[in-house]
Amino acid sequence: MRGNNIVGRSGLSGFLYNGSSYTTLSVPGGGTTCAYGISGNNVVGFYNNGSGAQGFLATPVPEPSLLELMLVGSAAFLGIRQRWHR
Repeated sequence: MRGNNIVGRSGLSGFLYNGSSYTTLSVPGGGTTCAYGISGNNVVGFYNNGSGAQGFLATPVPEPSLLELMLVGSAAFLGIRQRWHR
């Protein structure tokens, strides 16, 4: 745990909890993913693949909020609408 961030494992995937929402951590092509700690802004852990256990260091990227997505969509819609009316 670091600040409000908590990492762990649930089933076959790791997770990061930031105090308000969960982010699933799963390595593509890997089997079980385990998150064990936080180092700075990175999540430290390991995953299993066909050749054994492999370590990883992941930097979580925050997902865009609904408001940000709505603003981008509205701007795109207005831009297309202006071009169409010309």
